[in-house]
Amino acid sequence: MLQSSITLKIALNSGLLLIILAFGRVLHTTGRPYLTGLFTAHQVATVALAGYLILILSSYMKNSGTTMILTVWLITGTFFLLILLLTGLFLYRERHLILSLWLHRLATAGFIIALAGILWNISIA
Repeated sequence: MLQSSITLKIALNSGLLLIILAFGRVLHTTGRPYLTGLFTAHQVATVALAGYLILILSSYMKNSGTTMILTVWLITGTFFLLILLLTGLFLYRERHLILSLWLHRLATAGFIIALAGILWNISIA
């Protein structure tokens, strides 16, 4: 039962992340005006992933506690997620397009690295 629960969580997180990345790439390729369905799916998947990760990590921290390195990864991931949301808003509103796009790409890579660090730290704990 525990193994299937972990597998389901990883599959759900991976699926949401793939949807976010794939739809983000399509939105970048097609450009403005953004395709409404893809843009909405990209936003919903991002918010769903963030919320689901918060639930998983808060449950984990209640049951297992936290280490210093996990706390650093969590703060780093939260920082990059906030940058992603903010730059996504700027891109949508056509504000500071070149800087926002550059920061959005950088924050995407940073968030994926932080997420990998969180998962790695949880798996060795």
